[in-house]
Amino acid sequence: MSNPPKTWTGTTVAEAIDLLDAARGLLLAKMAAAVPGDGHGQWKTQKTTPVMVTVTLDHSALDALIDARHSTPAAD
Repeated sequence: MSNPPKTWTGTTVAEAIDLLDAARGLLLAKMAAAVPGDGHGQWKTQKTTPVMVTVTLDHSALDALIDARHSTPAAD
């Protein structure tokens, strides 16, 4: 079984969290199918089976919110 690489794009914090959760879930499901029922076997296989993951995270909008919050004088 050969599947092409998955590309997911999230444009909000909620979408980014959802896609990271989905990627983790996909990896765990594939591990369960490859090495069913054996925790130690899955752990060993996880440590030795290559996959390619690239995450590009632009959190500049969050940084701007943080900066704005901390640069606003506190109300008396």
